[in-house]
Amino acid sequence: MKIRWIIILAFVTVQSFGQGVTINQDLPQEGDQSYFYIDHLPSSIDPGSAGQDQRWSFMTLQAPFIRKAEWKDGELSLAGNRFKGADLSFQLDEDTEAYYQKKQNAFYLMGYFGNDPFGLGIRALYKYDEPIRSFSSSIKMGDKSSSKSSMTTLCTLRDLPDAVRSILPTTPDSIRLIMVSKRVDEVDAWGTMLMPGGFFEVLREKRSEARNLRIEVKTGSLPWQDITELLAENDVFGEHVFLSYHFFSADIKEPLVQIYMKAENKGVDKVIYRANQTEEGLIQSTSAIKPGVYAFPNPAIVNVRFEFANLKRGQYRLSIQNVLGVEVWAKDYIIDHNFIDLIDVSFLSKGTYLYSLQDSNGNFLMTRRIVIIRP
Repeated sequence: MKIRWIIILAFVTVQSFGQGVTINQDLPQEGDQSYFYIDHLPSSIDPGSAGQDQRWSFMTLQAPFIRKAEWKDGELSLAGNRFKGADLSFQLDEDTEAYYQKKQNAFYLMGYFGNDPFGLGIRALYKYDEPIRSFSSSIKMGDKSSSKSSMTTLCTLRDLPDAVRSILPTTPDSIRLIMVSKRVDEVDAWGTMLMPGGFFEVLREKRSEARNLRIEVKTGSLPWQDITELLAENDVFGEHVFLSYHFFSADIKEPLVQIYMKAENKGVDKVIYRANQTEEGLIQSTSAIKPGVYAFPNPAIVNVRFEFANLKRGQYRLSIQNVLGVEVWAKDYIIDHNFIDLIDVSFLSKGTYLYSLQDSNGNFLMTRRIVIIRP
């Protein structure tokens, strides 16, 4: 993808060697638009160490398209009547809105409407009993805070994914998910970041969240029963610790880079990073991402990431053809909404190819061009 960037130099003020660095930034307002990428398969991304004068390089980040979302009036948004007092809402993806409340020059996350934050894919309303701080207008090296909140959500047996439904010890009449979150935030590092877009002077906030997700069931007149301990060990139910790293720069309203780690720090799960609206590239609204498959990098040398987006659950076939229309590679998938696959294309000769996506009936949903280059 060809990208044109404007390199922005962000200046920070060093107050003293002991106190480190302070960053002041404006908070988002209604009508502001955010442009960002999501790398769902990040490679060689290291959040680094705590301390002063650090150096970070995130030049390996890549994604197939720019996502665009608008900050909207919270109470006038889709679930605004369920989030009384919400100042702003933000479309995280095509299925999920986040709601925020402004208090004391900071935004606090009230909850979500859409897919659950646990990764089960259950669409519902998720509201914290106490909003959790998301970002502030001023942060400085050494800032530290802690918070605790919880949410309870009712769901049906049909809402649960097959993998969970199959291991339930009973067939309940009612199900509820109870999540207790304990989070510690600490601004523990400052330094210079190199990322797609340029060099930035940044502060890093480390967020450590101990999340305890319980599942309770109710059958007939019997009381609610917690069955969490009866389930196999997993990265969803029970207590798990999740780390994330948020990099901020002066005069920029949102984080430059957000790194989300897998449970128990078992590698990087995804990276959200800021894009510039002046870039050349495919821009898609997060509220209506076009269904299809996107290949990147393009041109490619050895590996290609195929990102399947917003597809209805079903069987699909991805194929690559040469310019004469002869199929040179194909693979079948069962996809529910989103999926990413990394394909080794080193067996292909240098040149231009086409990649196509077909549904289970053999209908071609889309065809695009991909270029293979050799060093």
